[in-house]
Amino acid sequence: MPVFKDPRAIALCDQIRPVLPDRPPGWICCPHHTRRHIQIGHKAYGSDPAITEQIDALAHAIERLDLTRGLDYTVVIVSR
Repeated sequence: MPVFKDPRAIALCDQIRPVLPDRPPGWICCPHHTRRHIQIGHKAYGSDPAITEQIDALAHAIERLDLTRGLDYTVVIVSR
């Protein structure tokens, strides 16, 4: 059975990506449609305090602004 790829989740990630810093490389923001997650993160999350703080603040802002309302997606922090 094919997974529905909600265009609203894709559009939300497209709006979030410009907020992510350019350096260092490795920032991600993408929808995971099967699990209904908006994944944000960086490969150094958890090991670099500055990056960890930025990701935590971004996840908190997304939740406080209720940007996933109506999508039935949740924000998940990943490090990969």
